[in-house]
Amino acid sequence: MNRKEAEDYIFASYMRSEKFQSYNDKDKNKRHPELTKEILENLSTGINIGITGSKGKGSIANMLSQILMAKFRVGLFTSPHILKINERFKVDGKEISDEDFIRIVEELKIDFDKIEKNLPKSIPISPIGIEAAIGLKYFKEKDTQINIMEFGKGAKYDDVNNVINKYCLINTIFLEHTRELGSSLEEIANDKCNIIKKGQICAYSASQDRQVLKILKNKARKEGVKIKVYGEDFYGENISYSFDGMTFDGVFKDRRIKNIKIPLIGLHQVKNAVLALACAIDIYKDLPIEDIKKNLLDLKYPARFEIISKNPLIILDACINKKSLEPIKESLKALKIEDITSIVGIPDDKDYFGVVSGVKDISKNIILTKTSNSHYVFTDEQRQKLLANKIFVETSPDIKEALNMARKCKSPIIILGTTSLISESKEFFQTSGLPQNL
Repeated sequence: MNRKEAEDYIFASYMRSEKFQSYNDKDKNKRHPELTKEILENLSTGINIGITGSKGKGSIANMLSQILMAKFRVGLFTSPHILKINERFKVDGKEISDEDFIRIVEELKIDFDKIEKNLPKSIPISPIGIEAAIGLKYFKEKDTQINIMEFGKGAKYDDVNNVINKYCLINTIFLEHTRELGSSLEEIANDKCNIIKKGQICAYSASQDRQVLKILKNKARKEGVKIKVYGEDFYGENISYSFDGMTFDGVFKDRRIKNIKIPLIGLHQVKNAVLALACAIDIYKDLPIEDIKKNLLDLKYPARFEIISKNPLIILDACINKKSLEPIKESLKALKIEDITSIVGIPDDKDYFGVVSGVKDISKNIILTKTSNSHYVFTDEQRQKLLANKIFVETSPDIKEALNMARKCKSPIIILGTTSLISESKEFFQTSGLPQNL
Protein backbone atom coordinates (compact mmCIF):
# COMPACT_ATOMS: atom_id res chain seq x y z
CA MET A 1 0.00 0.00 0.00
CA ASN A 2 0.90 3.65 -0.40
CA ARG A 3 -0.63 6.31 1.87
CA LYS A 4 -3.59 7.01 -0.42
CA GLU A 5 -4.39 3.30 -0.72
CA ALA A 6 -4.23 2.94 3.07
CA GLU A 7 -6.56 5.92 3.49
CA ASP A 8 -8.94 4.58 0.83
CA TYR A 9 -9.09 1.24 2.65
CA ILE A 10 -10.49 2.96 5.75
CA PHE A 11 -13.49 4.16 3.75
CA ALA A 12 -13.83 1.19 1.36
CA SER A 13 -16.48 -0.73 3.33
CA TYR A 14 -18.55 2.42 3.84
CA MET A 15 -18.31 3.38 0.17
CA ARG A 16 -19.37 -0.16 -0.84
CA SER A 17 -22.55 -0.01 1.24
CA GLU A 18 -23.50 3.66 0.82
CA LYS A 19 -25.63 3.15 -2.29
CA PHE A 20 -27.69 0.47 -0.53
CA GLN A 21 -28.56 2.65 2.47
CA SER A 22 -31.29 5.22 2.93
CA TYR A 23 -29.83 8.71 3.31
CA ASN A 24 -32.46 9.69 5.88
CA ASP A 25 -32.04 6.65 8.14
CA LYS A 26 -31.13 7.21 11.78
CA ASP A 27 -27.78 5.96 13.06
CA LYS A 28 -29.54 3.15 14.92
CA ASN A 29 -30.66 1.72 11.58
CA LYS A 30 -27.42 1.97 9.63
CA ARG A 31 -24.46 1.95 12.03
CA HIS A 32 -23.10 -1.29 13.49
CA PRO A 33 -20.50 -0.66 16.22
CA GLU A 34 -20.78 -4.31 17.27
CA LEU A 35 -18.59 -5.17 14.27
CA THR A 36 -15.53 -3.49 15.79
CA LYS A 37 -16.30 -4.14 19.46
CA GLU A 38 -13.91 -7.08 20.01
CA ILE A 39 -11.03 -5.43 18.13
CA LEU A 40 -11.31 -2.11 19.99
CA GLU A 41 -11.78 -3.69 23.40
CA ASN A 42 -8.69 -5.85 22.88
CA LEU A 43 -6.66 -2.78 21.87
CA SER A 44 -7.82 -0.76 24.92
CA THR A 45 -4.85 -0.40 27.25
CA GLY A 46 -3.75 2.23 29.76
CA ILE A 47 -6.05 5.08 30.77
CA ASN A 48 -8.45 6.00 27.98
CA ILE A 49 -10.58 9.16 28.02
CA GLY A 50 -13.61 9.57 25.73
CA ILE A 51 -14.95 12.95 24.59
CA THR A 52 -18.37 13.70 23.08
CA GLY A 53 -20.71 16.70 22.72
CA SER A 54 -22.20 18.74 19.89
CA LYS A 55 -19.24 21.05 19.25
CA GLY A 56 -15.77 21.66 20.60
CA LYS A 57 -14.81 18.01 21.12
CA GLY A 58 -11.59 18.47 19.19
CA SER A 59 -10.66 21.63 21.10
CA ILE A 60 -11.12 19.86 24.43
CA ALA A 61 -9.20 16.79 23.22
CA ASN A 62 -6.24 18.90 22.10
CA MET A 63 -6.27 20.95 25.31
CA LEU A 64 -6.42 17.84 27.50
CA SER A 65 -3.53 16.33 25.55
CA GLN A 66 -1.40 19.46 26.04
CA ILE A 67 -2.22 19.53 29.75
CA LEU A 68 -1.49 15.85 30.44
CA MET A 69 1.74 15.94 28.41
CA ALA A 70 3.19 17.87 31.34
CA LYS A 71 3.39 14.54 33.19
CA PHE A 72 2.45 11.63 30.88
CA ARG A 73 3.06 10.15 27.43
CA VAL A 74 -0.23 10.91 25.66
CA GLY A 75 -1.97 9.45 22.61
CA LEU A 76 -4.55 11.63 20.83
CA PHE A 77 -7.20 10.50 18.34
CA THR A 78 -9.35 13.22 16.73
CA SER A 79 -11.36 13.80 13.56
CA PRO A 80 -11.78 15.18 10.99
CA HIS A 81 -8.42 16.35 9.65
CA ILE A 82 -7.67 19.57 7.79
CA LEU A 83 -4.89 18.70 5.34
CA LYS A 84 -3.75 15.12 5.97
CA ILE A 85 -5.26 12.07 7.69
CA ASN A 86 -2.08 11.69 9.79
CA GLU A 87 -3.36 14.65 11.85
CA ARG A 88 -5.88 12.28 13.46
CA PHE A 89 -3.26 10.15 15.24
CA LYS A 90 -0.72 11.86 17.52
CA VAL A 91 1.61 10.92 20.36
CA ASP A 92 2.82 13.81 22.51
CA GLY A 93 1.58 16.20 19.83
CA LYS A 94 3.47 14.57 16.95
CA GLU A 95 1.54 13.10 14.00
CA ILE A 96 1.93 9.48 12.95
CA SER A 97 4.40 9.01 10.08
CA ASP A 98 3.26 7.80 6.66
CA GLU A 99 5.30 4.63 7.18
CA ASP A 100 3.66 3.76 10.51
CA PHE A 101 0.20 4.67 9.22
CA ILE A 102 0.53 2.39 6.16
CA ARG A 103 2.04 -0.48 8.15
CA ILE A 104 -0.66 -0.41 10.83
CA VAL A 105 -3.46 -0.29 8.25
CA GLU A 106 -1.93 -3.31 6.50
CA GLU A 107 -1.69 -5.20 9.80
CA LEU A 108 -5.26 -4.40 10.86
CA LYS A 109 -6.59 -5.14 7.37
CA ILE A 110 -6.26 -8.88 8.07
CA ASP A 111 -8.81 -8.72 10.91
CA PHE A 112 -11.14 -6.25 9.25
CA ASP A 113 -11.19 -8.24 5.98
CA LYS A 114 -12.47 -11.26 7.93
CA ILE A 115 -15.41 -9.17 9.11
CA GLU A 116 -15.97 -7.50 5.73
CA LYS A 117 -16.24 -10.71 3.71
CA ASN A 118 -19.36 -11.86 5.61
CA LEU A 119 -21.29 -8.56 5.58
CA PRO A 120 -24.53 -7.93 3.65
CA LYS A 121 -24.17 -5.28 0.96
CA SER A 122 -26.00 -2.63 3.02
CA ILE A 123 -23.91 -3.03 6.19
CA PRO A 124 -20.42 -1.48 6.42
CA ILE A 125 -17.58 -1.39 8.89
CA SER A 126 -17.56 2.21 10.12
CA PRO A 127 -14.50 4.24 9.02
CA ILE A 128 -14.23 5.70 12.52
CA GLY A 129 -14.05 2.18 13.95
CA ILE A 130 -11.08 1.39 11.74
CA GLU A 131 -9.47 4.74 12.59
CA ALA A 132 -9.93 4.17 16.33
CA ALA A 133 -8.19 0.81 15.94
CA ILE A 134 -5.31 2.46 14.08
CA GLY A 135 -4.96 5.00 16.87
CA LEU A 136 -5.06 2.47 19.70
CA LYS A 137 -2.58 0.12 17.99
CA TYR A 138 -0.20 3.02 17.35
CA PHE A 139 -0.53 4.27 20.93
CA LYS A 140 0.18 0.78 22.28
CA GLU A 141 3.34 0.57 20.17
CA LYS A 142 4.46 3.96 21.49
CA ASP A 143 3.84 2.98 25.13
CA THR A 144 1.43 5.82 25.86
CA GLN A 145 0.12 6.08 29.41
CA ILE A 146 -3.07 8.02 28.59
CA ASN A 147 -5.09 8.03 25.36
CA ILE A 148 -7.66 10.69 24.48
CA MET A 149 -10.35 9.51 22.05
CA GLU A 150 -12.68 11.97 20.34
CA PHE A 151 -16.07 10.50 19.41
CA GLY A 152 -17.83 11.22 16.12
CA LYS A 153 -21.26 12.79 16.03
CA GLY A 154 -22.93 10.50 18.57
CA ALA A 155 -22.08 7.96 21.24
CA LYS A 156 -24.57 5.08 21.41
CA TYR A 157 -23.85 3.93 17.85
CA ASP A 158 -20.32 5.34 17.64
CA ASP A 159 -17.56 2.73 17.35
CA VAL A 160 -15.28 4.82 19.57
CA ASN A 161 -17.62 3.93 22.42
CA ASN A 162 -16.24 0.37 22.19
CA VAL A 163 -12.98 1.67 23.68
CA ILE A 164 -12.81 0.98 27.42
CA ASN A 165 -12.72 4.51 28.89
CA LYS A 166 -11.84 5.34 32.51
CA TYR A 167 -13.06 8.93 32.20
CA CYS A 168 -15.40 10.77 29.83
CA LEU A 169 -16.04 14.43 28.98
CA ILE A 170 -19.27 15.76 27.51
CA ASN A 171 -19.26 19.19 25.94
CA THR A 172 -22.44 21.23 25.49
CA ILE A 173 -25.18 19.30 23.68
CA PHE A 174 -27.51 21.10 21.30
CA LEU A 175 -29.66 20.34 18.24
CA GLU A 176 -27.32 19.09 15.48
CA HIS A 177 -27.03 16.04 13.23
CA THR A 178 -30.80 15.69 13.68
CA ARG A 179 -31.09 13.43 10.63
CA GLU A 180 -28.86 10.80 12.24
CA LEU A 181 -29.28 11.31 16.00
CA GLY A 182 -32.86 12.49 16.50
CA SER A 183 -35.08 15.51 15.99
CA SER A 184 -35.23 16.68 19.63
CA LEU A 185 -32.67 17.78 22.19
CA GLU A 186 -33.76 14.91 24.43
CA GLU A 187 -33.17 12.31 21.69
CA ILE A 188 -29.68 13.65 21.02
CA ALA A 189 -28.86 13.74 24.74
CA ASN A 190 -30.13 10.18 25.16
CA ASP A 191 -27.72 9.11 22.42
CA LYS A 192 -24.66 10.99 23.68
CA CYS A 193 -25.20 10.08 27.34
CA ASN A 194 -24.19 6.51 26.46
CA ILE A 195 -20.55 7.60 26.72
CA ILE A 196 -21.12 7.23 30.50
CA LYS A 197 -20.55 3.58 31.43
CA LYS A 198 -20.32 1.41 34.51
CA GLY A 199 -16.74 1.13 35.76
CA GLN A 200 -15.69 4.69 34.84
CA ILE A 201 -14.07 6.81 37.53
CA CYS A 202 -15.77 10.11 36.65
CA ALA A 203 -17.71 11.94 33.94
CA TYR A 204 -17.31 15.70 33.32
CA SER A 205 -19.95 17.85 31.69
CA ALA A 206 -19.98 21.35 30.26
CA SER A 207 -22.88 23.61 31.20
CA GLN A 208 -26.03 22.12 29.66
CA ASP A 209 -29.68 22.78 29.02
CA ARG A 210 -31.64 21.74 32.12
CA GLN A 211 -33.27 18.73 30.41
CA VAL A 212 -29.94 17.56 28.98
CA LEU A 213 -28.24 17.79 32.37
CA LYS A 214 -31.06 15.77 33.93
CA ILE A 215 -30.50 13.02 31.34
CA LEU A 216 -26.74 13.00 31.95
CA LYS A 217 -27.09 12.90 35.73
CA ASN A 218 -29.69 10.12 35.56
CA LYS A 219 -27.40 8.09 33.30
CA ALA A 220 -24.44 8.63 35.63
CA ARG A 221 -26.56 7.57 38.62
CA LYS A 222 -27.76 4.46 36.81
CA GLU A 223 -24.20 3.45 35.87
CA GLY A 224 -22.75 4.29 39.29
CA VAL A 225 -20.42 6.96 37.88
CA LYS A 226 -19.61 10.26 39.61
CA ILE A 227 -20.35 13.32 37.45
CA LYS A 228 -18.94 16.84 37.76
CA VAL A 229 -20.49 19.84 35.99
CA TYR A 230 -19.22 23.23 34.80
CA GLY A 231 -20.75 25.93 37.01
CA GLU A 232 -21.29 23.52 39.90
CA ASP A 233 -17.91 21.86 40.46
CA PHE A 234 -15.55 24.05 38.43
CA TYR A 235 -15.67 27.24 36.35
CA GLY A 236 -13.61 30.03 34.80
CA GLU A 237 -13.45 33.67 35.90
CA ASN A 238 -11.42 36.88 35.41
CA ILE A 239 -11.71 36.24 31.66
CA SER A 240 -10.19 38.62 29.09
CA TYR A 241 -9.88 38.65 25.30
CA SER A 242 -7.03 39.64 23.00
CA PHE A 243 -6.07 38.98 19.38
CA ASP A 244 -3.53 36.49 20.75
CA GLY A 245 -6.05 34.47 22.76
CA MET A 246 -7.73 34.30 26.17
CA THR A 247 -6.54 34.82 29.75
CA PHE A 248 -8.49 33.47 32.74
CA ASP A 249 -8.46 31.77 36.15
CA GLY A 250 -9.63 28.18 36.57
CA VAL A 251 -11.59 27.59 39.79
CA PHE A 252 -12.04 24.08 41.18
CA LYS A 253 -13.41 22.73 44.46
CA ASP A 254 -10.11 22.80 46.33
CA ARG A 255 -7.87 25.03 44.24
CA ARG A 256 -7.55 28.00 41.90
CA ILE A 257 -5.15 28.21 38.96
CA LYS A 258 -4.49 31.84 38.13
CA ASN A 259 -3.55 33.60 34.91
CA ILE A 260 -3.96 30.73 32.42
CA LYS A 261 -3.43 31.75 28.79
CA ILE A 262 -4.56 29.93 25.66
CA PRO A 263 -3.89 30.98 22.03
CA LEU A 264 -7.53 30.33 21.06
CA ILE A 265 -10.24 32.99 21.07
CA GLY A 266 -13.69 32.81 22.63
CA LEU A 267 -15.46 32.36 25.96
CA HIS A 268 -16.34 28.82 24.85
CA GLN A 269 -12.63 28.01 24.59
CA VAL A 270 -12.12 29.11 28.20
CA LYS A 271 -14.92 26.75 29.23
CA ASN A 272 -13.35 23.98 27.15
CA ALA A 273 -9.99 24.50 28.85
CA VAL A 274 -11.48 24.49 32.35
CA LEU A 275 -13.43 21.31 31.53
CA ALA A 276 -10.19 19.64 30.38
CA LEU A 277 -8.33 20.86 33.47
CA ALA A 278 -11.02 19.48 35.79
CA CYS A 279 -10.43 16.00 34.40
CA ALA A 280 -6.63 16.34 34.35
CA ILE A 281 -6.46 17.48 37.99
CA ASP A 282 -8.46 14.45 39.11
CA ILE A 283 -6.17 12.09 37.18
CA TYR A 284 -3.07 13.57 38.80
CA LYS A 285 -3.59 16.13 41.54
CA ASP A 286 0.08 17.19 41.54
CA LEU A 287 0.29 18.08 37.85
CA PRO A 288 3.04 20.71 37.40
CA ILE A 289 1.04 23.91 36.90
CA GLU A 290 3.78 26.00 35.27
CA ASP A 291 4.46 23.21 32.76
CA ILE A 292 0.74 23.00 32.03
CA LYS A 293 0.57 26.75 31.37
CA LYS A 294 3.55 26.52 29.02
CA ASN A 295 2.02 23.56 27.16
CA LEU A 296 -1.28 25.38 26.72
CA LEU A 297 0.55 28.32 25.16
CA ASP A 298 1.89 25.89 22.56
CA LEU A 299 -1.64 24.72 21.70
CA LYS A 300 -2.39 24.74 17.98
CA TYR A 301 -5.87 23.94 16.75
CA PRO A 302 -6.77 25.25 13.29
CA ALA A 303 -10.07 26.65 12.05
CA ARG A 304 -11.45 27.63 15.45
CA PHE A 305 -11.65 31.43 15.16
CA GLU A 306 -8.20 31.14 13.67
CA ILE A 307 -6.68 34.46 12.68
CA ILE A 308 -4.90 33.38 9.51
CA SER A 309 -3.76 36.89 8.61
CA LYS A 310 -3.73 40.19 10.46
CA ASN A 311 -3.16 42.41 7.45
CA PRO A 312 -5.63 41.99 5.87
CA LEU A 313 -7.56 40.53 8.81
CA ILE A 314 -8.82 37.06 7.80
CA ILE A 315 -10.46 34.67 10.26
CA LEU A 316 -11.15 31.00 9.60
CA ASP A 317 -13.76 28.88 11.43
CA ALA A 318 -15.26 25.44 10.68
CA CYS A 319 -18.76 26.63 11.56
CA ILE A 320 -21.69 24.82 9.90
CA ASN A 321 -24.69 25.72 12.09
CA LYS A 322 -26.24 28.73 13.73
CA LYS A 323 -25.59 27.49 17.26
CA SER A 324 -21.84 27.34 16.58
CA LEU A 325 -22.00 30.88 15.21
CA GLU A 326 -22.96 32.35 18.59
CA PRO A 327 -19.45 32.25 20.17
CA ILE A 328 -17.95 33.57 16.92
CA LYS A 329 -20.19 36.64 17.03
CA GLU A 330 -19.44 37.05 20.72
CA SER A 331 -15.69 37.03 20.00
CA LEU A 332 -16.02 39.49 17.09
CA LYS A 333 -17.90 41.86 19.39
CA ALA A 334 -15.37 41.50 22.21
CA LEU A 335 -12.50 42.27 19.81
CA LYS A 336 -14.45 45.16 18.23
CA ILE A 337 -14.32 43.63 14.73
CA GLU A 338 -17.15 45.18 12.71
CA ASP A 339 -18.52 45.51 9.17
CA ILE A 340 -17.06 42.21 8.00
CA THR A 341 -17.24 40.39 4.69
CA SER A 342 -18.47 36.84 5.30
CA ILE A 343 -17.53 33.95 3.01
CA VAL A 344 -19.80 30.95 3.64
CA GLY A 345 -19.29 27.49 2.17
CA ILE A 346 -21.79 25.08 3.76
CA PRO A 347 -23.50 22.19 1.88
CA ASP A 348 -27.22 22.10 1.18
CA ASP A 349 -27.88 19.48 3.89
CA LYS A 350 -26.24 21.54 6.67
CA ASP A 351 -27.45 24.75 8.31
CA TYR A 352 -26.25 27.25 5.68
CA PHE A 353 -29.43 29.27 6.18
CA GLY A 354 -28.91 29.57 9.93
CA VAL A 355 -25.30 30.70 9.50
CA VAL A 356 -25.99 33.22 6.72
CA SER A 357 -29.02 34.68 8.49
CA GLY A 358 -26.91 34.86 11.64
CA VAL A 359 -24.07 36.85 10.06
CA LYS A 360 -26.39 39.15 8.10
CA ASP A 361 -26.52 41.79 10.86
CA ILE A 362 -22.71 42.05 11.17
CA SER A 363 -21.73 41.75 7.49
CA LYS A 364 -21.25 44.40 4.82
CA ASN A 365 -21.13 41.64 2.22
CA ILE A 366 -21.89 37.91 2.14
CA ILE A 367 -20.35 35.61 -0.45
CA LEU A 368 -21.56 32.03 -0.93
CA THR A 369 -18.94 29.60 -2.16
CA LYS A 370 -18.47 25.85 -2.51
CA THR A 371 -15.80 23.16 -2.33
CA SER A 372 -14.52 20.65 -4.86
CA ASN A 373 -15.38 17.71 -2.56
CA SER A 374 -17.81 15.53 -4.54
CA HIS A 375 -19.48 14.23 -1.36
CA TYR A 376 -20.96 17.67 -0.64
CA VAL A 377 -23.88 19.14 -2.55
CA PHE A 378 -24.02 22.89 -3.24
CA THR A 379 -26.86 24.19 -5.41
CA ASP A 380 -28.40 27.52 -6.37
CA GLU A 381 -31.29 26.69 -4.06
CA GLN A 382 -29.23 28.26 -1.29
CA ARG A 383 -29.17 31.65 -2.99
CA GLN A 384 -32.84 31.39 -3.95
CA LYS A 385 -33.96 30.52 -0.41
CA LEU A 386 -31.91 33.39 1.03
CA LEU A 387 -33.26 35.81 -1.56
CA ALA A 388 -36.83 34.73 -0.73
CA ASN A 389 -36.04 35.77 2.84
CA LYS A 390 -34.60 39.12 1.69
CA ILE A 391 -30.99 38.11 2.35
CA PHE A 392 -28.84 39.24 -0.57
CA VAL A 393 -25.63 37.40 -1.33
CA GLU A 394 -22.99 37.13 -4.01
CA THR A 395 -21.83 33.75 -5.28
CA SER A 396 -18.44 32.31 -6.14
CA PRO A 397 -17.38 28.93 -7.62
CA ASP A 398 -14.45 28.39 -5.22
CA ILE A 399 -12.54 29.87 -2.28
CA LYS A 400 -9.90 31.51 -4.49
CA GLU A 401 -12.49 33.58 -6.35
CA ALA A 402 -14.41 34.24 -3.13
CA LEU A 403 -11.29 35.70 -1.49
CA ASN A 404 -10.53 37.83 -4.55
CA MET A 405 -14.07 39.25 -4.32
CA ALA A 406 -13.85 39.73 -0.55
CA ARG A 407 -10.53 41.59 -0.58
CA LYS A 408 -12.01 44.18 -2.92
CA CYS A 409 -14.49 45.04 -0.16
CA LYS A 410 -11.62 46.30 2.03
CA SER A 411 -13.07 44.98 5.28
CA PRO A 412 -12.23 42.20 7.74
CA ILE A 413 -12.96 38.77 6.24
CA ILE A 414 -14.33 35.69 7.98
CA ILE A 415 -14.50 32.30 6.26
CA LEU A 416 -17.14 29.94 7.65
CA GLY A 417 -17.75 26.47 6.35
CA THR A 418 -17.32 22.75 6.16
CA THR A 419 -13.98 21.03 6.73
CA SER A 420 -13.21 20.66 3.03
CA LEU A 421 -13.61 24.44 2.58
CA ILE A 422 -11.17 24.97 5.44
CA SER A 423 -8.71 22.56 3.80
CA GLU A 424 -8.96 24.33 0.44
CA SER A 425 -8.57 27.71 2.15
CA LYS A 426 -5.42 26.53 3.94
CA GLU A 427 -3.97 25.15 0.72
CA PHE A 428 -4.70 28.44 -1.06
CA PHE A 429 -3.08 30.49 1.70
CA GLN A 430 0.05 28.34 1.56
CA THR A 431 0.55 29.02 -2.17
CA SER A 432 -0.83 32.56 -2.52
CA GLY A 433 1.86 34.54 -0.73
CA LEU A 434 -0.82 36.06 1.51
CA PRO A 435 0.59 37.34 4.83
CA GLN A 436 -0.05 34.66 7.44
CA ASN A 437 0.09 34.34 11.21
CA LEU A 438 -0.02 30.57 11.67
